[in-house]
Amino acid sequence: MSMMGKMRTGINTGGMQVVLVLIIVTFIFWGVGGDNETNSIVARVNGERITDTRLNAEMRFVRGTQGDTQTQDEFDQRRVRVLSDLMNREMMLQEADTQGITVSANEINQLTQEFPCTLIVSPVAALLGPDVSNESCTPWFTDEGGEFSQSMFDNVIVRFGLDKARWDKRMNDELMRSKLIDLVARTVQVTDQQVDDRFVEENTSLSLEWVYLNPADLAASMPVSTEELEARVSSPDVQAEYDAQLLERYTYEGQAEISIITMRAGVDNEEGLSDEEIETALNNVRDSLAEFTGEELALQFAAAAIMNSDDLSAGEGGSRGIRTEG
Repeated sequence: MSMMGKMRTGINTGGMQVVLVLIIVTFIFWGVGGDNETNSIVARVNGERITDTRLNAEMRFVRGTQGDTQTQDEFDQRRVRVLSDLMNREMMLQEADTQGITVSANEINQLTQEFPCTLIVSPVAALLGPDVSNESCTPWFTDEGGEFSQSMFDNVIVRFGLDKARWDKRMNDELMRSKLIDLVARTVQVTDQQVDDRFVEENTSLSLEWVYLNPADLAASMPVSTEELEARVSSPDVQAEYDAQLLERYTYEGQAEISIITMRAGVDNEEGLSDEEIETALNNVRDSLAEFTGEELALQFAAAAIMNSDDLSAGEGGSRGIRTEG
């Protein structure tokens, strides 16, 4: 029976309707920055966190399978798509777990040996067809004799930033999603009218007209009186927000990164220089650094510390780390 035939038969239960909605829902999420990993949360799905570390790992996997992007816009668009897919997959995995769906080790091994020729498609494609044949597909991890190659498998998944455990987890998740899709496809009922409506929706163009608004002109057209402004500023919620930000941003103790050059004087002077000679030498070093600023000053200071300083920090360019104001 075709996929569409499966959809037209089955049980039209409330539970399966909910599952279908969960699968084909379009997620709305906020912008995502670069690929610096801070393990910060970029999205939540029913309380389950998706971190930038997980997102970046998925980006590396996609890059391994699809190649690098050429422009920053292409990279940003891919990152948005990958995050959307992660959210979609997380929602489906949660529902699969609720439905009691499980995956065996044998199924994972079989999928690995046939990957990617065992068809795993998006939820909408799986539910709405058409059926796809993979007869001409060649599994990735097969040798010239057509047999599964463990060494080829190990080499390929490393390029994706994965090890065996992470690969098995990915295959487990894909099988869980695939089984959930099959469960929905076999139990949901779709009427002819719904199919017709979806066809019209997919094949209907939308015309949009854009209107440019100059922010300055827009602000000028909506004057705010002094009384209104003062009333807003003095409102409890604005004052509370101000106090919270003031406490967070502006009440910590001042800090600075310190570097020093030290020359021994008096009894500690191993070269027998007088205090005046030591002071003159220090002044000469200071004068030699006076013409530099910014990063160049930092480099020159470090070089001078290595050559002249008697402090233990000389080997580190005179750096003594970060110190508080006190």
